[in-house]
Amino acid sequence: RQYSRFIERLVPPKAEYDEGTYHFKYIGGVFIDSPEIYMLAIRDEIKKMANLACNMLTRYRGMFNNPEANMESDVQAMKKDEDYADQMQEQLSDFCVHLLQDSQTPTNASSLNCLIRVMDELESVTDSCYNLTMLSQRRYNFGWTFDQETDSDLRAYQDLVQEFLDYIRDRMDKTLTKSEMQKANEFEEQINSWRNRLSLTVQDRLSDGKADVRVELLILEKIRHLEHIGDYCINIAEAYHQAVKHTPMLQKRTGKSVDL
Repeated sequence: RQYSRFIERLVPPKAEYDEGTYHFKYIGGVFIDSPEIYMLAIRDEIKKMANLACNMLTRYRGMFNNPEANMESDVQAMKKDEDYADQMQEQLSDFCVHLLQDSQTPTNASSLNCLIRVMDELESVTDSCYNLTMLSQRRYNFGWTFDQETDSDLRAYQDLVQEFLDYIRDRMDKTLTKSEMQKANEFEEQINSWRNRLSLTVQDRLSDGKADVRVELLILEKIRHLEHIGDYCINIAEAYHQAVKHTPMLQKRTGKSVDL
């Protein structure tokens, strides 16, 4: 119960997300000899950040090639979430640096460095989601269209990337088993395979000389950002696996909500 109250003092209320601001407090004192307690609070905030990233990719998929999407509203919402993720990454990383300076244990230092890497990768995911949104806005503004095959292929590719991101988020309160890490590697291989196939298809259309070069280049940009999200996901899986390996307490549930 004492730990629970302590974590509640650290964690920003949901109202701060609604206002678009984020504050994560560093509290020294009695718990400085138990940095694992701080790590639990950080872990729960990272899970919120992962949930934010998943929601952003879901929103992008909803607006993709959707003539009924409210483009202006969606872009504003994505910008707000991307800014919030930037604040989370900056403040949580600074918090970890404080802990690194105060920590006397190499094991804790290793875990904290892994958690910092997870935050950095998650922030990169949100950047890619926002960039995908801006590409959709450009396509919308210029009135560019995709043929049915391209639309279907990109939707399947996006669904696969979303599945991988959700898979990683849902396992952030425990270490990934050997089989789960293998599954993560399989996700990355599938994503890379899709990237290669889609990129070759674009190149073939460009070689025929019948395609709109601007549209094809935009498609290549979308493919690139989706592939990057897959890369970030495997990096997150590996870094979080190492963090839990060094600090098994990170598997402990605190009962805090990860919703934003």
